[in-house]
Amino acid sequence: MKTKKNLISTIAILFITFTGAFAQKMDLETLKKMNVDERATYQTELMKSKLYLSQEQLEKISELNVRYSQKMQTIINSSDNKFSKAKAMKNIQDEKEIKLKEILTAEQYREYEKEKKEMIEKAKDQYRENN
Repeated sequence: MKTKKNLISTIAILFITFTGAFAQKMDLETLKKMNVDERATYQTELMKSKLYLSQEQLEKISELNVRYSQKMQTIINSSDNKFSKAKAMKNIQDEKEIKLKEILTAEQYREYEKEKKEMIEKAKDQYRENN
């Protein structure tokens, strides 16, 4: 049971950092310690480099990342259990992805989805190796 909770926590943290973290090799503990602005900036820079954003897209994505990093931080700081937090984070991430789809081109969004899937698989593999 503890293993499943740890996996849920790990995946939840990935949702926090994704729209950002792509498959970068930043330590998960470092990502957890980032404040809202640091996390949003990190996400925006990664998206800029991976998705080749226009200036207009960059401004919209930057605002979006700050807004949703704040929403995620509220959940992180809550006293809810890990499962409830993970569920709430997933809902926020789904909401954010709707907004992203409005900003990104179809090709950029496909690349975003591809990178996200790869990142989650790498995280699961890393989790399995460590447990």
